[in-house]
Amino acid sequence: MIKKVLNKIKRTLFKSPLKITYEDLPASLREAIDYANQNSESSGVSYPDYLNLYTYVKNIKPQYVLECGTGKSTIVIAQAMLDNREENPDDTRLNNMKLISMEDKLEWYEQSKTNIPEKFTDFVEVHHSPLSTDSYSLITGVIYENKPDYPYDFIFVDGPDQSGGTGITQCDFDFIQYVKKATKPVSAIIDNRKHTILACTLAFGQTKVSFYPNEALGFVQPVTKEDLIIDDKLAIRSTLFLNGFITLQKSLFLTTYDKSQA
Repeated sequence: MIKKVLNKIKRTLFKSPLKITYEDLPASLREAIDYANQNSESSGVSYPDYLNLYTYVKNIKPQYVLECGTGKSTIVIAQAMLDNREENPDDTRLNNMKLISMEDKLEWYEQSKTNIPEKFTDFVEVHHSPLSTDSYSLITGVIYENKPDYPYDFIFVDGPDQSGGTGITQCDFDFIQYVKKATKPVSAIIDNRKHTILACTLAFGQTKVSFYPNEALGFVQPVTKEDLIIDDKLAIRSTLFLNGFITLQKSLFLTTYDKSQA
């Protein structure tokens, strides 16, 4: 059933992913983008990027989502979650869903928290947090220091600044930090942050992490703390050092993502 749904998406939405126009988008997504464009000074992304994010959230139907970096994507994710709740009234999980959006810049936080449409306010929370660092084995990166503690199903990584203001690029470490304690699988989309994609590949191995060059998008399949390999010498030898380092996908994200793995 899951593969049939994904194949339908491929046929209808992704015939020419890089040529997607505004008119190709679902009506509710167009409405969300229009609102975001009118009310946010964030630069935003392309229509295919919006569609990838919206469609992925629609398909996995997460109850708890963490967004690292508030922006127009906040509205897109929220719209997908609201559509899920309205289209799946028997899924009681979605009656208590949460989208937690993190921001370290006070100006963006103040603007974003007042720009959330009323229809999202029962489940969307924008949080301001200072930045800090954390590490695991040889990986060190930047984190939001104060994140609400929920059993997240999906994390979207589009912040913070990978240098943490130091001028030296590290990685966004929030996803790895969360997975260190996670017993329930959680997936991630990483928006054009190659150091972060590299760090996740070190942490979980090539079989769990992919990079889509056409969209500058990284994807981490659902993982738990049991999937961390960077502190396991035997696992590193049989994965990272076996057949090259990182898995590159020549196709586009949703045309190859197998939802049955979620």
